[in-house]
Amino acid sequence: AVLGSCVFGGMIVGGLAASSSADWYGRRPVLQWTNVIFCISGLLSALAAEFWTFVCLRICCSIAIGAMIPVGMSLLLEISPTNHRALMGMSLAGTAWSFGTLSACMVGFGFKTYMGDNPFWWRGVLLACAVPGVLTLPYVFIGLPESPHYLLVRHRKDELKECLKQMGNSNQTPRLAVMEVADDLKGNVAQDSARQSFDDLQTLFAEDALWTTLYLAVANGTCGFIYAGQNFIYPKILQEKYEVELSDQFKAVAMNCIAELGVVFLALWAMDSPSLGRKHTNTLGFIATVLCAIGAVLLREDLESFKAMNCLIRAAVSCPFTVIGIYAGELYPSSLRATAVFSATLWGRLAAMFSTLVVTAAYRSSANDVFYEFIALASVATIASILYPRETLGQPLPLTMSDMRSYHIGMWGAGADYVPLKPGSATQKIRESLDDE
Repeated sequence: AVLGSCVFGGMIVGGLAASSSADWYGRRPVLQWTNVIFCISGLLSALAAEFWTFVCLRICCSIAIGAMIPVGMSLLLEISPTNHRALMGMSLAGTAWSFGTLSACMVGFGFKTYMGDNPFWWRGVLLACAVPGVLTLPYVFIGLPESPHYLLVRHRKDELKECLKQMGNSNQTPRLAVMEVADDLKGNVAQDSARQSFDDLQTLFAEDALWTTLYLAVANGTCGFIYAGQNFIYPKILQEKYEVELSDQFKAVAMNCIAELGVVFLALWAMDSPSLGRKHTNTLGFIATVLCAIGAVLLREDLESFKAMNCLIRAAVSCPFTVIGIYAGELYPSSLRATAVFSATLWGRLAAMFSTLVVTAAYRSSANDVFYEFIALASVATIASILYPRETLGQPLPLTMSDMRSYHIGMWGAGADYVPLKPGSATQKIRESLDDE
């Protein structure tokens, strides 16, 4: 429990430092050096000689992971066309995360089976988990592009021109109309910069962003608590309450990951559906989580039914957990996007950090108490999702804080909640041109 909390704490520290740095110095350099930290700490942790050295190295590794998530999501959203943002975002926030969890589970099962009673089988698992980072490190330094949105709002026009040329050539649409109106953004960007400071998140609680920030805190905090809490306590319940062998625990967790992948693909369809969009997909995910947690309490006497309900809990909460990563990036402007995405995930990390301790305390009283906590939190998040009014489906990314006003407060219909900027305005032209590139 202590190690799990330290790891999530490291993710918070990494996200805080990297997101602010990425908004000021660029997405690309931050991703490059956090990948280096991840590879080094991941490899060394497999060779750690004693516990506290291991803990420190895993914290370093988690700092790098926490840094890469908001910055990577911001870059991915900013280089993706509007009609492909959900697909590209889900590839990072949903599919890659779920596939990585499943792969780690399979690697752990393989090493445990192959090495038997050897007490150092876990070292092989950690080495194997560091291999993908090592293999992709050359591309991060050689082929990873910078965000054109970041270059635009920071007025790095020569680099922006070269970036758009490369993107336009690769997409057979070599247009640079965005350069003709880039200067018109200077006033809005200067105003944004005056409202920001390098290490200050106050801008996220300004009038234009307050309700968005509070909603994402509730929704992502709920997701983080349930996802991490269930992932931590479920194998413990199987072992202590049902006396399930370790190999069967691996299989149960693997089934959870497979179900999670299925829901991620379902969420990908739902969040792009005009009748649902991002907002209502989140709502349905939280409702499903409540129902599955109730089912886990009612069916706990039967092992197979209990396994099925836990599998569905993990899958259901992964729906809003992955959608929120895309939703948050679309709601906030390019001048603040990495910091905002980190802020949205911060609440999930904080909740996850304490969830292992909280669910362990609840479990000591009764296994049912764990699921009562899940029911209560998911119910609050359901109400918040119903009340939150904004939708981003099919809309260009906002560039400055003033653009957030274009998201009108309306309750129903995914495409009806957006009030376009004035036709022909500089910001509208730029956003359309970036989309075309």
